[in-house]
Amino acid sequence: MAIGQKFEITPINKFYEIASSGGTFFWSFIIEKQSKTAYSLDPLTEDDPKSRRGHHLRDLVNDYGITIYESYTKDSIDFLMNLGFKSEDVWYDKKKRFKPFFLAFKGVKYITGIPGPEVTCYCLNGVVEIIYLTDPTILG
Repeated sequence: MAIGQKFEITPINKFYEIASSGGTFFWSFIIEKQSKTAYSLDPLTEDDPKSRRGHHLRDLVNDYGITIYESYTKDSIDFLMNLGFKSEDVWYDKKKRFKPFFLAFKGVKYITGIPGPEVTCYCLNGVVEIIYLTDPTILG
């Protein structure tokens, strides 16, 4: 992650180093060739100036100073399962691909995320809800 610069994939093995600060941060687990719908999120690492959606996650990082890291779901399976997600949460069998996630943390503690009971939309609205549920003052 880099604010105002080129964003990079953060290896999940950096999680505990990052989380040791104890602060609030978010982690987006993306899939390769993420779907391109009007509601889907562009990964931070993707730089497509023709994107219809723009870079909503980048706007949150740059405009509000929100800390978001990004890793591939396929490289984070053990980590996600250790958080309590099941294999069917991680793998979409019908489409034969991994699923994306957007998770909130305070230090090493997992707070909430997508997918989750409160929010099911992996979209900008869902991400904003997760941020608000984690700390309502972040977007204020």
